[in-house]
Amino acid sequence: MADKENTVSVIETQIKRIKKDIQVQQSLLFELESALQTIRSNKIISVEELTKLLGAMKIYQEKYFTKEQLDLMRNYYKQYDEQTLKEAEQEFIMILEKIRSEKDKGTSPSSSKVQALAKKWGDIVYSFTGNNQDLKKQTEKFHAETPDNGLQFGMDAELYKYIQKALD
Repeated sequence: MADKENTVSVIETQIKRIKKDIQVQQSLLFELESALQTIRSNKIISVEELTKLLGAMKIYQEKYFTKEQLDLMRNYYKQYDEQTLKEAEQEFIMILEKIRSEKDKGTSPSSSKVQALAKKWGDIVYSFTGNNQDLKKQTEKFHAETPDNGLQFGMDAELYKYIQKALD
């Protein structure tokens, strides 16, 4: 009897794993179809951006974001042209470099200069959340728990913690 229960348990576990794998594949298919729709609607998306977007969403989607939250982020992205997005990315990178420089100099995260830079950083990072506090929290969790997610533009976990201290 114990062998039968053991076998049933193993099979149930495998069924759950396969169902989860199917969900992950369906999510990836959805992301690819959405990216294709974006490209077909004459919005330009670079291969690098597409790779980062799909990779991050495929790996982390179910753990960090609901489908609705991903749709909200995608809709934010779609409303801007490539030049505007590139400018925002360049500004974001420049702010990060300034914050890293202050951190490397030993500047306290509570200094007014670091806090001002952290606020600018936050304004950019959270601009796509549409003031949705749940999405903001999930985004923070995503970046805090996955510092090497490919969407950090050179940020590591240590710098992220430094910025968060400045924002507190």
